[in-house]
Amino acid sequence: MTEQEQPDQTRSTARTTLLFPFVTSTGGYDTGVAISNASAEPFGGKPLAGACRIHYFGRLADGGPAPPVQTSTVINPGSQLNFTLFAGGMGIDGTPGFQGYLVVECLFYDAHGFAMVGDLGMQRVAAGYLARVIPSPPQR
Repeated sequence: MTEQEQPDQTRSTARTTLLFPFVTSTGGYDTGVAISNASAEPFGGKPLAGACRIHYFGRLADGGPAPPVQTSTVINPGSQLNFTLFAGGMGIDGTPGFQGYLVVECLFYDAHGFAMVGDLGMQRVAAGYLARVIPSPPQR
């Protein structure tokens, strides 16, 4: 794709917002996050590539503030963003020592998320959950 053909990620009106209500990378635990760009589907939707912005709410184990917003690499339709809080991945830096929740703003329709919380390496104990899609605009 040439620079002129690339989607403008800062002005896209296509958006899905996901809530991951509990994430941690403290006390020997870690959270793996997977976000699927499901805009490639057989029902006539418009496939759209886009990045996701990760907003952190919570604290670091040492009492420090939550990390700043991070932006992922572009996720193509039919692909996923995969990262762990401890080590990061796909343009997201690791955030060891963080505990709280994430609000993830994806610049494409039909984002879906899954998180797995467990011991480092997911060897002994783990539990998973689906992210909640936050209506746009958020209902209060």
